[in-house]
Amino acid sequence: MVEDLKIAGIPATRAERGFDHGVWVPLALMFPAADIPVVAMSVQPGRDGAHHLAVGAVLADRRAENILVVGSGAITHNLGEVVPGSTEAPEWVTAFDDWAVERACAGDSKALADWRRQGPHARRNHPTPEHWLPFLVALGAGAGSGQVLHRSTTWGVLRMTVMGFGSEIA
Repeated sequence: MVEDLKIAGIPATRAERGFDHGVWVPLALMFPAADIPVVAMSVQPGRDGAHHLAVGAVLADRRAENILVVGSGAITHNLGEVVPGSTEAPEWVTAFDDWAVERACAGDSKALADWRRQGPHARRNHPTPEHWLPFLVALGAGAGSGQVLHRSTTWGVLRMTVMGFGSEIA
């Protein structure tokens, strides 16, 4: 995959490291037997949304090889405002989540890539971008509109919205 990214003009290097929680938590839930090969990729918080969509577009070609692209982060993620035990989300959280879902279901990757300007309460929901950017990689890999697979709220401000992208989801 490193070579695929380089051919597309996207800088990439191979690194050997363990899996962080963004990899092992979803995989432990999805594949508890841990019986699948995994390639973990890092997002680039200094790069914009268009860059992460482009990374996903490179990965889209690999989906034909039965490769699953998973972007893990949280559709909203502000640990500074968590309310332990709460499953009720404030308006500023639901507004961003609803906007992201509407744009993704419409296939509006341009708006989602410009999330800091277009997303309601974007900076409050994502003070830093690293938990949002995997969503854009998955969207880019899906090459189309998305559909909601799951929605819930944890600690009041962590929207655990799961979306699938691509015709295989339908």
